[in-house]
Amino acid sequence: MMILTMMRSFWRAILTLLRDNSGDMPVPDVSKMFENFPDILTIKNLQDALSIGRSTAYRLISSGAIKHWKIGKTIKIPKPYLLDYIAGSCYTDDTATNPPL
Repeated sequence: MMILTMMRSFWRAILTLLRDNSGDMPVPDVSKMFENFPDILTIKNLQDALSIGRSTAYRLISSGAIKHWKIGKTIKIPKPYLLDYIAGSCYTDDTATNPPL
């Protein structure tokens, strides 16, 4: 739970820095942040993308915070699902879509 709170605080700080002088909140193109990652991510890719550990990655998956596919025992995360998670944790405090860990 503490890590998720820290991640949300980090993204809020980034968005605060992106505000322009008029106070309008620009919508950053977060997809460019992950251009170097494959379109279908593995747990290892997720760890690298979010700079998190293995246990935290699995908690995000098992809690439903990040949607995923399971192919056999392999977990696959389409990049749009990661972007949805990032957008949700940046722009909302809704714990229904981003449950605490």
